[in-house]
Amino acid sequence: MKLEVEKFINSSPRNFYNNFTVPEQATIWQQMEVKASVTIGGSFENENGDKWTYTELRPFERVAFKWNRNDLSPGSDVTINIILIDYETIKILVEHTGIHDENSLKQLKEYWEWTLDNIKAFLETGYPLNKNDWEGNR
Repeated sequence: MKLEVEKFINSSPRNFYNNFTVPEQATIWQQMEVKASVTIGGSFENENGDKWTYTELRPFERVAFKWNRNDLSPGSDVTINIILIDYETIKILVEHTGIHDENSLKQLKEYWEWTLDNIKAFLETGYPLNKNDWEGNR
């Protein structure tokens, strides 16, 4: 199964890429500790149990990885494309393929919507979202 989620963000490709890949920055907007070795074959892990292994890193254009979270479609593939729309706007397109079942698809859709809404808020306002508030406004 395949999932696509997109989000328009008022940001530069550089700013999005750096905030998504630099562990110190990701720790701020994810509001939890992030550990990562951002190289091909390097790994990412946070306190929620999200884990992946980087398979492609094209600065300011694309990040791809093998999803390794044991409880949610392990071994599936994620590609995040950073598309410049105009001087102040980018489109983020997340493609998550190899999803095992409908339940995982539903959970991953919510995961990626939350992730993109959260980084959008952080990049546009300087503040991450509160997940309880986000869930209450859906």
